[in-house]
Amino acid sequence: MVVVEDSNSGSSIISCSNVFLLQSTKPVFAQTDRKYLLSKGLRTYLKEFATLAQCLFGEHLFSTDPKKHVAIVESEKTAIIAAGFIPDSLWLATAGKGNLKPEKLKVLHQRQVKLYPDLGACEKWQTIAAGLPNITVSTISTILEKRATPADRAQGLDLADYLLRENNLVF
Repeated sequence: MVVVEDSNSGSSIISCSNVFLLQSTKPVFAQTDRKYLLSKGLRTYLKEFATLAQCLFGEHLFSTDPKKHVAIVESEKTAIIAAGFIPDSLWLATAGKGNLKPEKLKVLHQRQVKLYPDLGACEKWQTIAAGLPNITVSTISTILEKRATPADRAQGLDLADYLLRENNLVF
């Protein structure tokens, strides 16, 4: 999901795949914007008027239960699978090992956060977590590092792979 903000009007466009929703407080702007999009195209509009910023996968679920603990993983696949097995947390994904960045995590202001790094990313995520202001990281899971066999490391398994394997759901 990408959140786009119009730098001139301050209104937001939220993109979920190929669906774009215009959020504006000014109906006149919305009409003008639609005409502009139809005549010049979305790519031109975004170049001229918008600032793009990638957000966390699953961030749109914050409003469903503001008191749930937040669990962050690397992969979108892992977030979806973990949500099925461990529904008491709100599962988000960074969409890449190197995407655990303070600017992406601003939305987690004053939320309890648990990090579940993939194999090989534990130390890096611990370093990043130590420098996050106003975010309480209650746990940085090392379970994958502790349980991984050399074969698991070679395959690059993640939390989803372990959850499926431990529940005999390997495909």
